[in-house]
Amino acid sequence: MLEGRAALVARQEKLSRLTLGAVFYNPVGRITNATHPSDFTQYAFRINDIIGFSRLLELKRRIIEGNIALDKVAAVLANSGAELMDPYTEKPMQWDAATKRISFAIQGKRFPVFGYVTLDHFK
Repeated sequence: MLEGRAALVARQEKLSRLTLGAVFYNPVGRITNATHPSDFTQYAFRINDIIGFSRLLELKRRIIEGNIALDKVAAVLANSGAELMDPYTEKPMQWDAATKRISFAIQGKRFPVFGYVTLDHFK
């Protein structure tokens, strides 16, 4: 066990040494990363926003396929199961009967207009 750990430490030390090849490998990328480091703090929010939107689309598909009446949409959302809940709150998606929208509170800044789907098939 200790031999494996020592080998791993030795390998990491070898890889972390600054060599001539490392200096010239991807110089533009190194300069860009040094001057404008990537911000991955919003990445988890973007992933959850995409997951939430895919859940909205699946709920919309099920409501249309089941020909669910507008007055029963809230009950369908409440009983949709954990796999179709709001990814942030783990509660049912929100239903606004006036605008015929199923929505959730988007947290990321990249997709602000994708936090809802409209059930336009109802007249």
